[in-house]
Amino acid sequence: MYLLKRRKAEFSGDLTNTCIQWRKFKKVICGKYKPHAPFLLQLYLSSCKVSNNTLYVIAELCPNLQYLKIRWCCGLSNKVISKIAQICHLESLDVSRITRIKNIKRFGKYKYMKDITLCKIAYLSPNLQYLKLGAPIITDISLRAVAHSCINLRHLKLNYNENITDVSIIEIAQNCPYLEYLGLWRSNITDASLKQIAKLCSKLHTLRLIYCPKITDKGIYVIASACSNMQKYKLEDCEEITDISVKKIAQSNPNLKYLNFVGCHLVSDESICNIVQSCPKLEQLYLEGYNITDVSMSALANLYNLQKLDIEDCEKVSTNAIITLQNKNPTLNIISCLIKMKDKGMPIYVYNINETSKKSSERMKGNRYSPDCPFRMLINGSSNSGKTNMEINLMLGKKLKCMFNGKKGDRYIRNDDLVLVAKHSEPKWELVKNAYQIFANAPKPYREDVTFKTIVPDKIPDITKFSPERSTVVIFKDLCAEPKKVQVRIIPYFISGQHQNVSPIYVSQKYTQTPKIICENISHLCLFQGSGSRDDICRIVRQYTDDPKKASKIIDKHLRDRNFVVFDFTKAIDNPLAVRLGWDTPLKLDE
Repeated sequence: MYLLKRRKAEFSGDLTNTCIQWRKFKKVICGKYKPHAPFLLQLYLSSCKVSNNTLYVIAELCPNLQYLKIRWCCGLSNKVISKIAQICHLESLDVSRITRIKNIKRFGKYKYMKDITLCKIAYLSPNLQYLKLGAPIITDISLRAVAHSCINLRHLKLNYNENITDVSIIEIAQNCPYLEYLGLWRSNITDASLKQIAKLCSKLHTLRLIYCPKITDKGIYVIASACSNMQKYKLEDCEEITDISVKKIAQSNPNLKYLNFVGCHLVSDESICNIVQSCPKLEQLYLEGYNITDVSMSALANLYNLQKLDIEDCEKVSTNAIITLQNKNPTLNIISCLIKMKDKGMPIYVYNINETSKKSSERMKGNRYSPDCPFRMLINGSSNSGKTNMEINLMLGKKLKCMFNGKKGDRYIRNDDLVLVAKHSEPKWELVKNAYQIFANAPKPYREDVTFKTIVPDKIPDITKFSPERSTVVIFKDLCAEPKKVQVRIIPYFISGQHQNVSPIYVSQKYTQTPKIICENISHLCLFQGSGSRDDICRIVRQYTDDPKKASKIIDKHLRDRNFVVFDFTKAIDNPLAVRLGWDTPLKLDE
């Protein structure tokens, strides 16, 4: 009964077997409290396995249902939504990716909404105010029907739809004067649509345009000028946006709380300085581009309400500028930032969460700077020096980020299987586990035949158990203090692992704590802050320079600045990439 008093029901997962609340809900609406079922106003289903008939029965028993959200559900068809609209007077509809596959943990063929279904819904729901669809195959035909039937529409969000043009959006502007939110992803609208929105929809406060390549400064300029209530702009990958429109946004929209210019490479420091001066209420800022430098970081220190800053791929922003900004604003969440790179060779991302045969070798090359499988790597550094972050970057590369942006992307190390040997599992490795599951279950061209598993030190398998037909990376995480019997199991991975196509990575805090036989059989050494004394570094670099003391000072300074140094023993001593700052920048030890 209490479910109906709340007038809202929300469920996720397998409703038939595991959801106790769902079983209670069915008893309530079908049992002695059935007369109270019409009280239900909101129904949210996420990642559920539910049938068309079940949803239709709920609609019949709850005819006053106004808010319906269905995301990532299987067992449904889009036609049932139009049937619900016949019974219920919907005011809010959110439908994203429903499918008839049985296993909701797999990717499959989604049943996207068609024009005929959306036309019926529009005709039957004249009170519709909120519409969000993941419907890449609908066209201007059905959206024009929405414009003419749903004149009270306030929120319109369409994900990934190249069929939407000025034809329908202009009619939305002409017929829906109360529009407050417009969100389009990969549409073909032009500045003409935005000019009509600006002219006729003065209540607009949020504009979300992702990869709308025909949008330019002219369209954003008129929106900023005419819509004084604007609080959020998301102009991701709208590559024609420049400082001209951003300057107008700063001048005309002082109440801004959210700005996203990711992929707008023509936006420069000048724009950010204008935003800082004119928009003191800004809380979230997302940037990306070649024209953002330390100047912007210095200016942002004066934006006291800023809570979240994403400066991914801002290559000219230095590590020192980021650290300085963080010190001035300790509560600012700086995420996905680039760690001091000279070029785009191998970007390193910050994952900010709670804490063989010749043919096979070619297949496993993920990035020209990363090690080729099979390799043998040693990583040393103190806690919180960035070791784990770098390890995860090697395993994930750009792939996870690119997939969410509709691109393929690559992992830096393209192994088949990843094994983590550790006493304790860190939250960051849960991210890797989930990412590998996504890679393995994704549709083409994203799918990869990869696996991830975690084992404890006592269960380290014999090296001969691995198949040379698959490339395996085994990470031994902080095991230097484990008993001798564990070390004995690890050593064969560094002696003969290459014969089984196995690439071992040994991770410890101090270089001197690593078993000597492992140090003598590595192909790559990565040093982080706290990895050893200057004398330890001096012994390592002696083979690369005539002045090891000077070289050790250079390396020590970089480590103290929270960079990391890579020694690639597969390269000739005079090769520029034999010693590197990060993975992709040659480090000269004699300067």
